[in-house]
Parts: sequence; C-alpha cells; structure tokens
Amino acid sequence: MRQFTATYKLFLQHQITKGRLTLISVMAAIAVLLGFIIGSSGGDTREGAVVLIMGYGINFGVPIIALVLASSSFGQLKEDETLVYLWLKPSSRIATVVAAWFAALSAVIPAVAIPLTITSLVASSFDFSLAGPTFLAISLAVVAYSAVFSFVGLVLKKALIWGFVYIFIWELLIGNLAPGTSKLAIKTYPTSILINMTDEDINGDLTGFFVSTPAAIITLVAITCASIALTAWRLQETEVA
Repeated sequence: MRQFTATYKLFLQHQITKGRLTLISVMAAIAVLLGFIIGSSGGDTREGAVVLIMGYGINFGVPIIALVLASSSFGQLKEDETLVYLWLKPSSRIATVVAAWFAALSAVIPAVAIPLTITSLVASSFDFSLAGPTFLAISLAVVAYSAVFSFVGLVLKKALIWGFVYIFIWELLIGNLAPGTSKLAIKTYPTSILINMTDEDINGDLTGFFVSTPAAIITLVAITCASIALTAWRLQETEVA
C-alpha cells in the first residue's frame, strides 16, 4: 500500500502544472459563462442546460481535459526518460497503472465534474434536480476517458496530438454520422445517462444512438477495465531501459 501511495503521488505531481491549471480554469470559466447566458435568456432553461452539458461538457470539455491530464501520466515520464525508474520498482504493473489512473481521476473529476455541475445549476436557473445526473454522467465519462488516455500516453509519442485527432475526428465527427458509428464513441454513453436521468427528449439532436442507463454504465466500466488491462500489458512489454 505504501508503494502504491508513493506511485500515485508521483503521477499526480506530473499531471498538475501551471499551464494545465490555466487551461482548466479557462474552460471552467467559459462553461459557467455560457450557463449564465442560457439561464438569463428565458425560455426552457432546463433543456438549454442539458444541451450545454452535453455539447460543451461531454462532447468537448471532458475529453480534452482528460486527455491533457491523463495522457501525461506515462507520457511525461517517457519524455523525461524517467519511466525506467518507475518500471524497476518492485510493484505489479497493474498496480502501477491503477495508481496512474487514480491520479488522473483525482485531477480530472474536480476539474470538470464540479464546474459543470455548477454550470448546470446556473444555466437551469438553479434547478437542483440536474445536479446529480450531471455530476454522475460527467464523472463516469472521466473514468472511461482517463483510462483510455492513460493508455494513449504510454503507447504513442505526441499523445496530445493523436488524442485531439481522436476526439475531433472520431468522437465529434464520425461518432455523429449514424447509430452504427456513434455506438463506438465514448461520449454516447454518458450522454445516454444524462438524458435518461433528466428525462429530456433531445437525444436525436446530439447523438444517433441511445442506450439505457445500466447498459451505458456497464459499457463505460468495460471500456475502463479493458484500457487498464491493455495499459498494464503494454507497460510489462515496454523496453524502457
């Protein structure tokens, strides 16, 4: 346990930098500002709040911040050529990967789930029934994205570039073309959770594929477990010395 905690702290230190904190602050401020604009516009502010959380939060803010922070877990160590020291520590590869994933969650969930939950309240004129669904959907999205981007940071050079390509080409473009492609986009599942729990009938506007909440949660957990397993296997096979 002591070794796990030390590894967790190491990853967390590598993720939190002034530049990344600035990015998080700017994106959070934009979200709250957009929420204020929607909340002040009149009309159906509840639906507007849900659309904002889906469009700006799940489709855009969550994957980008998860990418920037989670991909640095192993990516920064590879760039600094210090991964060898972590690799030589007497701990299992799965424990190392879980520590990296936990560190990402510790940074990303407060960075996006809390600001976006506040945004949902501001945008809906403080309809508190949106707070729980928003926080849950965003947190589960972070869980999956952080696991995926931790793997990306380990296996790819220039992980940020490839991560942005994935987000904008696959998640946002191809993932919106048809139900057959949208089911392969991570964003579809937290979106389904948000829609189900808020009872807002706007699924057809932003995604072509829709699943029940249990199915969405199971899918996100499966993506997370598969990504962690792949990252542990890759770390075991990686030549870092």
